[in-house]
This record gives sequence, structure tokens and C-alpha cells, in this order.
Amino acid sequence: YSNISYTDGGGLHFHNSIGQITKTSIMNNNASTRGGGIYSSTSSIHLDRVNLYNNTALDVGGGLAMIHSSSPTIVNSIFYENKKSDNELNQIFTELGDDSELSIQYSTIQGGVGDIVSYGGWSISDQGVNRSEPRFISPETNNFNLILSFLNCDFRYT
Repeated sequence: YSNISYTDGGGLHFHNSIGQITKTSIMNNNASTRGGGIYSSTSSIHLDRVNLYNNTALDVGGGLAMIHSSSPTIVNSIFYENKKSDNELNQIFTELGDDSELSIQYSTIQGGVGDIVSYGGWSISDQGVNRSEPRFISPETNNFNLILSFLNCDFRYT
């Protein structure tokens, strides 16, 4: 983490490829244009249990920018505190094309699906998307494990 890209994709850059990311934190990255955390162009990506936190893009897609991507999927993932350079929250940017579908399942997106910035004709499947603040144990010390709350008791899950 803590990378700087002078183009697209501060953390990861996919172009004309297939990518699967599992159980990973992508945080504190910067891109000079799009996709502070991840940039995907003409690629098919699958994110499962991925935490995108505190990434910044100068233009759009602080957390994730997908350009002409085909049916990306996001499952059990968290998008939080990702921004454009003007400190405006900007979790996800899409410019997918007419035949694409963005599938987001059981994930937390700060601002919810209504705050996804998009261009082009595409559809979204959003089963179980939560917009509440994730309860990280200690983001200040990079501990992004979640606090499990049950009946007013806190359990630390690591």
C-alpha cells in the first residue's frame, strides 16, 4: 500500500485482463487521474473480501474506476474514505458500456449505491449493500478487522 501512480491505478492497474482479488486491503494509494485504489480497463475483475480504504484519485474513482469493463463483481467488500483530490468522497466510478452489469453483493459502500458515479448504459445488481460506517478495530494502526457487535457486546474478530 501507499503507492503513487502518475496515470491510472494507484494500487492496482488492470488492462485487457481477468483479475481476482481475495482477502486484501488496498489503502493509502494515489492516482494522478482515475482509480486511486484500483483501475480496470476492458477487464473482468472479481473482488471478494477486499477493503478499499483512504485511496485518492485526481479525477474520479477514489476507490475503484472501471472503464469499459465487462460485468465486474464485488462481494463482501468495503469501500470507505476513498476520495477525489478535492476531498469529495468518491468510492466507485464506472464507464462500462451498454452490455455491462456491475454486481455488488453483501458489501459496504460509504454513501451507498446511489453515490456510484457512472457514465454509459449499464445496470447494477446490488444485493445486500450496506451504507453504514464499518466498525474497524483500529484504522489508525491499520487494523481493519471488524468489531462484531451482538447484544451490546463487542467481540474482536481477527
